[in-house]
Amino acid sequence: IPVYNEANRVANVIDVVQTWNEKKELMVINDGSTDQTLTVLKKFGRSIRLVSYRENRGKGYAVARGIERCKGSIVLLLDADVVELTHKDLDLLVAPLKKKQAEMTLGLVRFWRLKMFGPLKEVTGERAFFRQAVMSHLREMKKRGYGLELLLNSIHRRKRVLNVDLPTVYIVDKFAKQSLLQALASYW
Repeated sequence: IPVYNEANRVANVIDVVQTWNEKKELMVINDGSTDQTLTVLKKFGRSIRLVSYRENRGKGYAVARGIERCKGSIVLLLDADVVELTHKDLDLLVAPLKKKQAEMTLGLVRFWRLKMFGPLKEVTGERAFFRQAVMSHLREMKKRGYGLELLLNSIHRRKRVLNVDLPTVYIVDKFAKQSLLQALASYW
């Protein structure tokens, strides 16, 4: 779980993953948060593997560092600002990989305010893939910010990718978390 300034939401995501029976390890990368995110994360103690940076290095960098340090063969990537996430959703994301039906899954979530899918389903932060498939791309991944999802799609372009509907999961849109200008810049 890469996280940047999500003190109000990240604990809910961690709580769901922590109690999921399929979890082997839970890695959270604090990417230079300037709010109370680090304080929230430290409350989880040793139940999470926490990596924290003083300055924001970008989502791609945070995810690459997490992948370098994790031990499992399947990476389940989750945004820190999703709401209504359940164990069933996590199962839906990883089951096709375990059953050899896909090499990557994309979790289709809805925008909180709009109650509908976002315009670009391919850029979802909720996804699962095999760690080995991305290991040779970590250097390039570290250079990406929000372009991480597009890189992961490119890595998997000739592989089986399944869209998985997560019917109750919402992502909080940037307009709910940032000023109008900041949100527009983030989306741009």
